[in-house]
Amino acid sequence: MALFVAGLDIGRRADFSALVVVDAERRAITGAYRLRQDSYTSQIRSIMPMIRAVEMIALDRSGVGDGVIELLPRGLPVMPVVISGGSNFTMKADGTCVAGKAGLVQLLRVTGLTMAPGTPGRGELMQEMASFIFKTDGRMEAAGKSHDDLVLSASLAALAAAQILKQREPANSGG
Repeated sequence: MALFVAGLDIGRRADFSALVVVDAERRAITGAYRLRQDSYTSQIRSIMPMIRAVEMIALDRSGVGDGVIELLPRGLPVMPVVISGGSNFTMKADGTCVAGKAGLVQLLRVTGLTMAPGTPGRGELMQEMASFIFKTDGRMEAAGKSHDDLVLSASLAALAAAQILKQREPANSGG
């Protein structure tokens, strides 16, 4: 049985919003979607068909994320994530995860998520991943004028997958 989670990176006027959906059980990306630069209400409306079946969505709470959380369907488990510098992860008492951008991208790499040919958005995500670089000061970002919204969304989805699998671990351990 599929266990879907998602990562949502909210863009502003100069950047895109992006959604990546992952089947956590199979460790497979099932879709990567770059959203039109539109109102947040319109963006959420456009992703509703893709998030109906998700068990958890990790959302970049930095910037405008708090307001967008209020637009998501009630009852949808949301893991707010504040993206910071560095590679550390800290879970706060209110359920917010403070995650270093480098740590998020490394998590995406180590989880070994697969993406079958024909997966929606596969080409765009692969292109972004290829242009993502480590800078000499240790920061990570898209090279030149490339985008990083799908990479961050995939990293957030990897975080949601790790979190939901961890939550379900005791139930699956048989005692």
